[in-house]
Amino acid sequence: KMHPTKTADVLRESCHRAPLVDRVLLNPEEGDIKPSMILNDSAKIAIIYSLLDPQEKMQRIDFSIRPHTPATSQSIGVADLLFSCLKDRLRAHIRGKVKQSNHLHWCLSWARKNLSVVACCMVMFRHLKDDISRISDSKCLLKKPNNNYFLMTNAEASLWGCYLFWDAVEYVWIRSGSATGVGGIKKCNQTHLSRAKSPENPDNSKLYDRYPSQLSIRSKYDHETHFEKLCVYIPLAFSGDVAGSAACLFGKDYRKEGLFFYTAEEERTISGTNFRGKVGAQKFMQMIAYLFELGYDLALSSSNNVSGSPGFEGCGLMQQQE
Repeated sequence: KMHPTKTADVLRESCHRAPLVDRVLLNPEEGDIKPSMILNDSAKIAIIYSLLDPQEKMQRIDFSIRPHTPATSQSIGVADLLFSCLKDRLRAHIRGKVKQSNHLHWCLSWARKNLSVVACCMVMFRHLKDDISRISDSKCLLKKPNNNYFLMTNAEASLWGCYLFWDAVEYVWIRSGSATGVGGIKKCNQTHLSRAKSPENPDNSKLYDRYPSQLSIRSKYDHETHFEKLCVYIPLAFSGDVAGSAACLFGKDYRKEGLFFYTAEEERTISGTNFRGKVGAQKFMQMIAYLFELGYDLALSSSNNVSGSPGFEGCGLMQQQE
């Protein structure tokens, strides 16, 4: 067996591309757990509900009902296909957005295997288009906004988690993001608005360049859209309260009655990472917020996605310079 930190050139075939040779991290001790395995486990389904939809507000496919209906069985197959597609897109994400010296960063191998959980949630909460089998790798996999996304006006806006920007003029998803800490997603969006209003865009962010606030001097008369025309939707959110009964589940390995996948070394690394203002279980919550931000970023159309961020900034991941 190869050492888990070594790499090999392996032939990969994308869902919709010709075969290509890509360099990936191999870890023979950690075989992929497919979404179908998770969705066939009633205990894991219950954990997803308790962590990511505790108030049962989402319209969802109930995979806990036995026996599965033909439609439910089909959805399980879709989840496995989605997992494969997200991993393909992750390789493109790493090549295009992650600094080359970070291509083998531990957080990327951790994220890769945990995209299985992201795929489960996207299917379970009905966020996917009806048929993704014929969608190319450059196209969006997500449905248009519907009742299965929380609004910024909902109570969920004060929670931690993942959010999405929807361009209400062009009618497309354009960015994902994550938020943790005091004020949650709502406070993070207020920071975005302040940046959009700013007379300067020092880091040349595509978001604030393409969508300046209508109150900013950077706004041009011929701009078809402004930041105020963007709608924020929340695909999932969770409490950052470490005293909550479910808090420990964020950092518990799948094989130890948890939901997400951790090696012992990854657990130690996350616990020892200095996430600003985070302690204990909150460090694992931060990783989960990063994970879903990445997963939904990968599901967007590459032509409409205005984010150049590699994600996992708190882990030290650095952006590829253009």
